[in-house]
Amino acid sequence: MSVCSKSVCLVLAILTSSVSAAELPKVEAVFPGVGQRGTTFTCRFVGSGLEEIAEVLFYSRSLRMVAVRSANSGECEIDFHAGADVDLGSHALRLRTAQGISDLVRLRITPLRVVTELEPNNSPDEAYPVALNS
Repeated sequence: MSVCSKSVCLVLAILTSSVSAAELPKVEAVFPGVGQRGTTFTCRFVGSGLEEIAEVLFYSRSLRMVAVRSANSGECEIDFHAGADVDLGSHALRLRTAQGISDLVRLRITPLRVVTELEPNNSPDEAYPVALNS
């Protein structure tokens, strides 16, 4: 093997190790994963590499990020605003950090008010009222 080939192999090995050391953001769950059209709502993203979200990449018009709060590398909260003209249904997005771009995540937009589940609620005695059209 020539000196040039050894140098190329060394450079490739260094580049490969530095790329694999960076943790790409990975989203495992989104809570609640749904928001009401024409409102601002918060979703909690759970996964890994979610600290320091730089940007949310949208594939839909009238859906935008308002604010991001990172608790740790495995969790963050993002406030979204769904415009009054945003299409109902599923919308794709990705989270971008300095390490890379996350896998595809979907949020659903509904015309109905979203009610957050309260605990405990595992028996009729612990049930709480939910208004119609929610």
